[in-house]
Amino acid sequence: MNVADLLNASSAGTQVEGGIDPDMQSDLLATLEREDPRMAALCRLFAQRQAQAAQTLQTQQAVDGADQTECEHDLLELQDRHDRLRRSARALRSALTDQQDRLEICAAALGACLACWGERTDCPHCAGRGRGGWQPPDPALYARLVAPAARRLASRDAALVAAPAFNSDPDRAGRGSAAAPLD
Repeated sequence: MNVADLLNASSAGTQVEGGIDPDMQSDLLATLEREDPRMAALCRLFAQRQAQAAQTLQTQQAVDGADQTECEHDLLELQDRHDRLRRSARALRSALTDQQDRLEICAAALGACLACWGERTDCPHCAGRGRGGWQPPDPALYARLVAPAARRLASRDAALVAAPAFNSDPDRAGRGSAAAPLD
């Protein structure tokens, strides 16, 4: 097959995307080298550049593939981290709501401002006056939460007042009997 036949065959529809079929191109270059010795160096240079371009393309595809794999891995890690953060945020939001509910219950039991407990002068509810006793305590909550602690404190204070102090140490006064004498 001569160069003209190869060119005719390549234009007859045996092309691949982006150019002539690689096998046909190799045949064409080999034929050109045989038929015209002056073209041999040019054909070798063309083949060499084509091989370098193919190698560069293959290397770039490998790098792109590795980069894509790394990006996909990073994306999966970020999605996992995002999911964990969302779960943590939901748990924290739930815990915060629970604590706010408890504080409101305690404030109601003590008759304190539900918003600031009297600690903010710019509070729209109490203007900083809402400490315990600011308003009448909720009787049921007071009986459930405050009264038991007040009774316990009162009974402890009564026991401290009634107990004789056997030791001059104020931290130990009223905590029981004096140490037994040593024999």
